[in-house]
Amino acid sequence: MKIANKKHVPEAGTFNVFSLGAISFTWAHFLGLISLWFLPLTIFMYVVGYGSEVRNVPETEQSNK
Repeated sequence: MKIANKKHVPEAGTFNVFSLGAISFTWAHFLGLISLWFLPLTIFMYVVGYGSEVRNVPETEQSNK
């Protein structure tokens, strides 16, 4: 089954699940709710959240691929 062509690629926006989780972990660090041992996980979540954003690609670039 072929999926109908869309006019644009879906856009996720600024925040996704990982970036919101990283913000929550950051506040938990500030408030002293979790140990500093979770700091590498917090940084990892920021990196994954930034890298996994869906970017809107113009239609001209899509047709070249």
